[in-house]
Amino acid sequence: MNKQTRRVRISGRLGFSLLGGASILLLLLFADSATAAVQSGLQLCCKTVIPALFPFMVASEILVECGGAAAIGRLLSKPMQVLLGVPGAAACPVVLGAICGFPTGARAMAGLYDKGALNARQCTRLLTFINLPSSAYLISAVGVTLLGSRRTGLLLWLVSLICAALTALVTRLLLPDDTKGEPLAQQPVRISAGVFTGAVTAAAQNMLFVCAYVLFFSAVLGALQSACARLSLSPTINALLYGLVEMSGGVALAARIPNAQIAVAACAALCCWSGISVMCQIITVCRGRGISFVPYVLAKLAQGALAAVLSVLAMRYLFPLLPPEDTHAWLFLPTATTQMLSHAINLAFLCSCSVLMATKPMHRKRTADIY
Repeated sequence: MNKQTRRVRISGRLGFSLLGGASILLLLLFADSATAAVQSGLQLCCKTVIPALFPFMVASEILVECGGAAAIGRLLSKPMQVLLGVPGAAACPVVLGAICGFPTGARAMAGLYDKGALNARQCTRLLTFINLPSSAYLISAVGVTLLGSRRTGLLLWLVSLICAALTALVTRLLLPDDTKGEPLAQQPVRISAGVFTGAVTAAAQNMLFVCAYVLFFSAVLGALQSACARLSLSPTINALLYGLVEMSGGVALAARIPNAQIAVAACAALCCWSGISVMCQIITVCRGRGISFVPYVLAKLAQGALAAVLSVLAMRYLFPLLPPEDTHAWLFLPTATTQMLSHAINLAFLCSCSVLMATKPMHRKRTADIY
């Protein structure tokens, strides 16, 4: 070990030691605020985080293990290679990340890495653009609930997709895939009842990690807010500082900013940045696989700045050209139709689970051509 590496490690240990000591002191001095913040974090986990993420995480595990990811990879192989410069196997994490949000896309990517369909370099690049807030969170929670506009929520989702696509194009030049010609190890596709039980177990473990980060950062931020109460920070600065660490609380504060354009820009920036709490969740899901997280952090920082600019331009020049918004039915199916589709999807999922439980364990030998 050379002197420079030793100095970096010593500095890192010292920095984390100081950070840990400061956190303990802060939690002791403002214990009441920290306790109240943990209670709010528990409500957030029970009412928002677990219902929004857990079913998607189970479904993503099943997709990877049963070959669904391979089917999506075959279907979208050419578009993925031509447009984004990633192998067909990456199609499943890209789609799940864009629709279901983090950490579903990262978990699907990690599962494909474990099966030998992706390597560490490809995963390093994928992380820069597959971890987005879910469409349901941006459109319903942020748009309708916090900002009172479904159209604005849809704008935030589209902006996040545009930022992710631009990141994919830039990283295609900065992090080219030089391993396309190397054969990747393949593992048999398993179809058995154990696939479903294993998917639920893995998703439950990942949800435990996610909720743990939410609770810890909620406690620290609650105590920190009490400590900074006398500083009289502006609503914009307060929201940005909070969202720098924890996205959901920062977005809730940003939505209360009196200026509508600044509120939307702050929400867009914080959603695309995603916060240190979410980054820790992603690192936990992907750790131990030789993936570099520095490009991921830099990409999220750039996406946050770009999202703020795009949202301001859309609010200023695009929205005045659009007709008045009907927040109850604009661009969405009638309630009866959506309920019928939901029941049909639930019935199909239950039937699939029943088939898995009744099927004997088997292995498919033809795996060389699935990715």
